[in-house]
Amino acid sequence: MCIGMGLLCVAGSPVLLSAQNVSFVTRQDFAVGAAPSAVAVGDFNGDGKSDLAVASADAAYVRVGNGDGNFQAPQPFAASGDGLSIASGDFHGDGKSDLVVSNLSSTHSVLDNSSVQTSYSLAVSEAGNGSGAVTSSPAGIHCGAACTSS
Repeated sequence: MCIGMGLLCVAGSPVLLSAQNVSFVTRQDFAVGAAPSAVAVGDFNGDGKSDLAVASADAAYVRVGNGDGNFQAPQPFAASGDGLSIASGDFHGDGKSDLVVSNLSSTHSVLDNSSVQTSYSLAVSEAGNGSGAVTSSPAGIHCGAACTSS
């Protein structure tokens, strides 16, 4: 039988889970809108760093991450009704993190990410006889007829 604290069932047999130590550095508090109720994480500006999206009573807010645990000032985006929950995902298949906010008014507001990526990088590494690898961010930057990445 697989009932009880610290037990996991694997093929009908209980497995004892061991405790793991968890620790955090001193918390950081960030002000975001009126009555914030939910948070989602995504890369909303395409820079490869985690950003925060917050559902609140007056709007959905995005705080762009600096990549060092700090975030820029909140940017408000209109969503109908009081925001209760928020989720991120690529809802339009364009490779960008979009948002959906569930509201008190029994609606969902889908916020289609229209951000334009402002930085790009291309790295070429050469080995021996000139063969090598090309990597780009975002993927798909081409550097000529003899040098492509996809």
